[in-house]
Amino acid sequence: MIGYFKFIIFFGLLISSMAQGEKKSLENSLSTPDYSRKEDGPLKRKIRKEVKSADCKRIARFCSMQVQDRLKWGKFNDESINLALTDKDLVLASHVARYFSQPEVCEKSSSDALKDPKFVDWLFTCPDLFRDLAFANRGSWKTMDILRSIWKKEDSRLDGVLLNLAVGIALNADEHSEEELLAKYHFYKKSYADGNLFVQFKTLKPWEMSIVTKTILNIGKIDDMEWAQNYLAARPKIKEGNIGQAACGLIPYRSKNKNGISVHAGGAFYDNNPISLKIYTEYGGVCGAVSKGASGFCRVKGIPAYPIGQPGHCAFIWKKPGNHWVIGNNVCGGWNWSNGNGPIPWKGPTACIQAIDHYLVMGQTEESNNAYYFALLVQSPELKDRLLEYALKRNRKNYPAWQEVLNRMKIRQGMSPEQVLTTALELNASFEEEPAVLEYLVNHHLAPNVKRLLDPFQLSALMLNRAETEESQDIYLRNLWKQARKDIPELMQMKMVYDHKTSTYLFGKWAEFYRKNDKIINSRVKMRTSVFLQKTIVSLNAYRKTRSEIVDFYMKFLTEWKDDRYISMALDFVEQSLKEITDRSVLKDTLNMGVKLAELKKSERTAEKYRERLKTLDEG
Repeated sequence: MIGYFKFIIFFGLLISSMAQGEKKSLENSLSTPDYSRKEDGPLKRKIRKEVKSADCKRIARFCSMQVQDRLKWGKFNDESINLALTDKDLVLASHVARYFSQPEVCEKSSSDALKDPKFVDWLFTCPDLFRDLAFANRGSWKTMDILRSIWKKEDSRLDGVLLNLAVGIALNADEHSEEELLAKYHFYKKSYADGNLFVQFKTLKPWEMSIVTKTILNIGKIDDMEWAQNYLAARPKIKEGNIGQAACGLIPYRSKNKNGISVHAGGAFYDNNPISLKIYTEYGGVCGAVSKGASGFCRVKGIPAYPIGQPGHCAFIWKKPGNHWVIGNNVCGGWNWSNGNGPIPWKGPTACIQAIDHYLVMGQTEESNNAYYFALLVQSPELKDRLLEYALKRNRKNYPAWQEVLNRMKIRQGMSPEQVLTTALELNASFEEEPAVLEYLVNHHLAPNVKRLLDPFQLSALMLNRAETEESQDIYLRNLWKQARKDIPELMQMKMVYDHKTSTYLFGKWAEFYRKNDKIINSRVKMRTSVFLQKTIVSLNAYRKTRSEIVDFYMKFLTEWKDDRYISMALDFVEQSLKEITDRSVLKDTLNMGVKLAELKKSERTAEKYRERLKTLDEG
C-alpha cells in the first residue's frame, strides 16, 4: 500500500512538473516568438545578416551590389528581366537598397533598433514591409527606432492594418517625439477597434497612414482628436463618402470675430487660443480655417487629407472611398492651379496624388516598380534604359520612371528630333488624364534636355490631350501665353497675369489690347504676331479643335488689319501647309482657311481654286 501511495505522489509531481514546463514554454512562446527563418534562401539570409550590422550605408551598398552582380549576365530582353523579377530575394534586395540609400535614413551612422536581432528577424517575416518603405520614398534614421518601440509595446506582434499604421507613424519619426508618436498609434488603434474610423482606413498603405497620423498646422493633438470624434458622432449624416464636403460646413465662414477683429490679425482673431478643431468650429475663419479644419476632421476619421494652395485661396485634398483622391473646397482652378503637397511618394505638382491614384488602378504596379528600382541600381547605361523601358511597358503611368527616362535624354548621344518626339508623344499619352503632371514633366524634365531638338511650340502642344479637354487646353494656353510674351515683347505691356479664369477670355483680351494700342501695334508687331500664330497652327495639326480656335483668332487679326501684306503672307502659309498636311480633316480646315483669306483679299480666282480642291476632297 505504501508503495502505491509513493507511486501516486511521484506521478502527481511528474504531471505538475510537466504542466509547469508547458506553461513556462507557452509563456516564452507568447513573449518571444521565434522569428528565425530556416527556410529562407541564401540571399535573404545574407541580407538579414547585413541589416543586423545596423550600418545603414553598408546595408544599402551590399544590397545594391547584389542586384548589380545578378544583372551582369546574359542578354537583356523581356524574358531575362522577367526572370530576374521573379527572384523574390533579389527584388527584396532592391527594396532594402532603395529604402536605406535615402540620405535621411542613413543620416546617422547606425540604427539602434537594428542592433536588436529579434526585431530584425521579425522585419523579414513581414512580406510587404520593405516594399512599402521603398514606395513611400521617405523616412528618417529614427523610423526603425519608432517601429521597434511600437513592436515591443505590441509584445513583438504586428500585422495587417496595425502594421501599416505603425509603419506610417514611424515615417513621421523626425517630426514628433516618441511619446507623441506612440500616443498617436494607440489613439488610432483604439479608434479602429471601437469602429470610430471610416472604411478608407483599413485599406491604407503606410505612406497614406503617415498622412492620417501627421500633425498638420497644429491640427492633430490627441485631446482635440478625441473631442472631434465625439463631435462627429453626434452628426450621423456625415459619412465616409461626403465628409470632405460636409466637414467644410462645420467651420463657420467669417472674416471677423464677434469683437470685430479681422481674421488677418492672426491669433487675435481666435482670442489667442491655440488652434484646434474645437476652436475652428467656435470661431470659424475664411478659406484657410475651413480647409485646414475639414482636412483635420477627415484625418480624425482615418482618412488621409491635407491642405493645399490655390490662387488667393486654400483648399485641401482628401481620399474618397474607392481609392480616389479629390480636392475639397475647390473654387480656384482645380488640379491645374493647385500648389503644395503632402508627404506623398512622388515629388512634383499637387496633381501627383491624382497620378498615383490612376497608376495604382492601372495595374502591374509591382512589376513596373521593381524594374524601376533595378534600373536605379545597375551600372550599365544600356541595361538601365532597357529596365526603364520595361517599367513603362508594364505601367505607363510610372512617374518616377518617366523622370529618369527624360533626365537621361541629356546624356544619351545622337538622339534625332524624331526619336525625341516619339518619346514625347508616349509621355503625352501616358498622362493625358493628368495635364498638370504632364506639364511638369515636359517643363522640368523634357524641355531642359531636348530644347535644341524640339521647338517651344511643339513642347507646348504636348500639353494637350487627345480629347482636348478644357483642363488640358488651360495648361496649353498657359504655356503658349508665356511663349507669346517672349516672341512678341510688346505683349509685356498688356500686364495681364494668366490665371485660372484667363483661358475663357485670353484671345478677346489680346485682340482688345491691339485695338486700343494702335500706336504700339506697328508693322513689326503685326509681323511677329503673324509668325507666332503660324508656328502655333503648324504645331497643332494633331489637335483640330484647338487649331481651329487659333486659326479663327489669326483670321480675326487679319480682318481687322485689312492689310494685303499680312493676308498674302497667310496665303503663302496655307500653300505651304497644304504640301505637308496628310490628315483629311485638317486638310479640309486649311482649304477653308484659304477660301476665307482669298475672299478677304478679294481674289475670287484664288477663292475658287480652294473651293474646287474642297469639292474634290469631299468627292474623294
